[in-house]
Amino acid sequence: MYRVWNHVPTYLGLLLVGTAIALTWAQLDAVSYDRVTAYPLLFNGLVGQDATVWLQTSGSAFGVIELGDVTRVLTPRSLVNDALMALFFFIAGKEVWEASVLDHGALRGGGAHLPLVMTLGGMAVPALVFLGLSWLLLGPIGAAAVAPGWVVPISTDLALSFVVARAIFGAGHPALRLLLLIALMDDAVAMAVLAAVSNPPEMAPGWLLLSVAAAGTAWLTCNWLPRRLDRGNDLQPAANALRRRLGLWPYALAGAVSWFAFARAGVAPALGLLPIIPALPHADRAFGIYASAEKYLHDLLNEAAHRLMRPAQAALLAFGLVNMGVVLSDATALSGLVLAGFVLGKPLGLGLACLLALGVLRMRLPGGIDRRTLAVLCVVAGCGITLPVALSDAVFAAPTLRDAAVLGALGSLVTAPLAWVLARALGLAPQR
Repeated sequence: MYRVWNHVPTYLGLLLVGTAIALTWAQLDAVSYDRVTAYPLLFNGLVGQDATVWLQTSGSAFGVIELGDVTRVLTPRSLVNDALMALFFFIAGKEVWEASVLDHGALRGGGAHLPLVMTLGGMAVPALVFLGLSWLLLGPIGAAAVAPGWVVPISTDLALSFVVARAIFGAGHPALRLLLLIALMDDAVAMAVLAAVSNPPEMAPGWLLLSVAAAGTAWLTCNWLPRRLDRGNDLQPAANALRRRLGLWPYALAGAVSWFAFARAGVAPALGLLPIIPALPHADRAFGIYASAEKYLHDLLNEAAHRLMRPAQAALLAFGLVNMGVVLSDATALSGLVLAGFVLGKPLGLGLACLLALGVLRMRLPGGIDRRTLAVLCVVAGCGITLPVALSDAVFAAPTLRDAAVLGALGSLVTAPLAWVLARALGLAPQR
């Protein structure tokens, strides 16, 4: 088991600090919290919350009764969710890219087959649990009103589930790698879903061609061309000269253009930096998901990740502050449905998919993982905050529905003590 870089627990710690502050603030004074997070920083036509929704939910609090031809309102919440979180998703996207394309990548080869099958089950069943229970409990009309919420419980929080699993199994247990693989695949699909469900009325997908053009130009001029000029020369003079003179600036510019294109297209701007990742020169081999060895790598992709590490951590702190201030007494049936997706659907989906893989597809569990360990791992994977909250924000314009879904996602934290109790009941102890 390779060693995971300690910034993963740091991500979780800062997210939980922001969450705790926001929750406390909302219980003490929800009005002031909402005024701060919905404060209109800029009326514009590019980025921010839909102006019509903002006017209906927050306009009166700021004495605004009409907005004319303004289509977007930039607020502290939208600034964090659309801009700052792009840094966090860049870090996550880098890990997906390296695991998928580099030699020894965790998502390449036969070792990724079982996690892939489990990931698909762990995403499909929570959605089905959500939709099935909503139809049974709320009826056809009520179920239709909350139906977009099926996307919320499909994602596993990588940092949260990893820290919980490490406490239960121990730092060297092979179950951690299986969990990281599942969570990484899960996040990759969830980011694609986030892009798909971001469909405002003014959506213009043609702008995404500008993102492709920016990434392609950066790759051709700053990656492919220098390597072409350096063919047969191990000293790579052209590539080294370009790096000394320009560093990461061409890719930063391409990233800004790509982010702008995503914002104009109406597709989750937080994902706007992802197309630039393949354009950056990268290492020859992968060392593992969030491997500590990456801190010693100096290819441009890892250099970019190193420089964005602390800003991305700050973004998660801010994400908790501006998104998690929900009033606990406002929980609704939607909260329970989301929670059921995490607590019931996620473990059930992962477990059934694993049984299918073992019994029908003739796959094998990795060494050191037995069925007791697998049962606990499936419960741990029910932890979800970051992407579920982002998905809640994308599919529910009404604050009451959005906050109810966020409450359900926060409730998934209960899977941590449940997994610990289950592990002790099954006689599992941390591996030293």
